[in-house]
Amino acid sequence: MKEILPLLTLIGATNGLFLSVYLSFKKGLSVQGKLLITTLLIWCFVCLMFALRKILPNEQYLIFASLGSSITTFIYPTFYLFLETGVNKMFKLKKNVFFHFIVPIVFFLASLPIIYWDFTLLFTGELIENTPYIKKVNLFQDYFNATIGIVYLIYFTSKHLNKNALHLKWWKTRTGVYTSIALLYLFVHNFGAYGVLAKSYDLPLSNIGFPVYYLSFSATIYLIFHWVISNKIEVFINKEEIILQEKERVTEGKLKEDLDKIIRYIENEKPFLSNEITLTSLAQEVMLNRSRVSFVINEGLKMNFNEMISHYRIVEAKRILRTEEGRSMKLEVLAKASGFNSKTTFNRAFKDIVEMTPSEYKKWIEKEEFSY
Repeated sequence: MKEILPLLTLIGATNGLFLSVYLSFKKGLSVQGKLLITTLLIWCFVCLMFALRKILPNEQYLIFASLGSSITTFIYPTFYLFLETGVNKMFKLKKNVFFHFIVPIVFFLASLPIIYWDFTLLFTGELIENTPYIKKVNLFQDYFNATIGIVYLIYFTSKHLNKNALHLKWWKTRTGVYTSIALLYLFVHNFGAYGVLAKSYDLPLSNIGFPVYYLSFSATIYLIFHWVISNKIEVFINKEEIILQEKERVTEGKLKEDLDKIIRYIENEKPFLSNEITLTSLAQEVMLNRSRVSFVINEGLKMNFNEMISHYRIVEAKRILRTEEGRSMKLEVLAKASGFNSKTTFNRAFKDIVEMTPSEYKKWIEKEEFSY
């Protein structure tokens, strides 16, 4: 049994590795497809390293264990993001996605000395390992992997499972398919979690916990590839989506260009200081049509024309109030100097944007300067 499980894992992982590499060279992979391929490549590589380590139990092949362990932690955030992009096509990977990978990167960096020591042993026969360090890194990584895998998967399933799951039809929907994948992997992951505990506390069946885990990995990989082939999992962008994405990219580029033009004109020429400025006059100055200027301001700044003008006028009023001349200026004069045509309008706009009246703001500035 001990020999068969690693052999089956080796076969499954090798096939999965080839299929992953094959798909990675196909054109038109979606973001979801790239996340899937990345996850599967890591999965298959880790399974392969485990199988080789079991089949070739020799000190010279410790490198397999250290290489596999060093990247295992990357599986969970990558797989979670794959599931989210699968459920929600509008889900976008933003800059904050990097935070998912901080701990995996830390573990990878911590594993680099171990990889170096194992390479040294492999090529020179010199054993220079720091055994206590290796045990600590591997122990922390095993426990972290066991915990974070469960956390990600339970979070995803609890987020998307609902009362409709009681009906068989729901499991055939996009959300149902990806929730079933998450639940399947949660089931598989528990074998790995048990393997970690069994190894630490000498629990029953400790010698087959990890082999069953990795073999289940391989079976899951085959199932996922089956779903890819049957289009239950969409990893390629169709032509219509490619055209739409290209249009969106061009549109976003043009939007930024026009917004920059509008902001540059407003900040350099300060047309908001005149109470005669209108959407039409601004459009004429930046050489865009009126509806385009309105659209760009709405989409780019998430405010309308009047809100934008009020914003710049209040910024100007705050600048004036920070000068010695401004602090002695009457509110009616300050309102006119900032582009407002009445003290009432000025007070209301100032309170809405700054969340305090001009008088309160003036006192706050004086108090702030006095404290220095």
